Amino acid sequence: MKRWQDVWAAARPSEDDLSGPHALQLDRATGRLSLTLAGDVEACEYGVVLETCADPLCTCTDVVLSLSPVAAPGTEAQRVFVDFALRQLSKEKDGALELGADPVLSVRVVETLSELDWNLLAQLFLVSRQEMTESADPEDFDTDFPVDAIEYESSMVGYTDILPFGARLDFAMPDRSFVVFDALLRGQKM
Repeated sequence: MKRWQDVWAAARPSEDDLSGPHALQLDRATGRLSLTLAGDVEACEYGVVLETCADPLCTCTDVVLSLSPVAAPGTEAQRVFVDFALRQLSKEKDGALELGADPVLSVRVVETLSELDWNLLAQLFLVSRQEMTESADPEDFDTDFPVDAIEYESSMVGYTDILPFGARLDFAMPDRSFVVFDALLRGQKM
């Protein structure tokens, strides 16, 4: 399984990549996301609302795409459950694929998404989870914190060990790139 950090590193398309085949469109001016699926006769366009897990401690990479047909306003949105890291439909706790109310639509969406589409989903997912994590109240976290290991063994716990989608810092030198995960980003105090 890919680690989400690896997916994040690969999720930044260059300007050259933006001209490739893709079904997902992000209107940067409005922030609206849309999906176009090729049909037998004509293409179907959907407005897309992206939902992610609301638990800042969760490491899942599941995304829910709520699809509303543009040609039929007011129609109930169909939910498609995908795992952006595995680039497939999400799995339920018993390991079965989570097909939603319309299995044909769910499979069609996953089969239609290009590399660029998956990368865009990864970017949107990670931005969403980072914002949610950074704005969460630490008093509400229900986590196991290894106090004994820290106190008696001088062990350290990384910020992203507790909050897997916390803020990170990227920097590059002429021949290397680095990612720093730290609890002291965004003006936090020790």
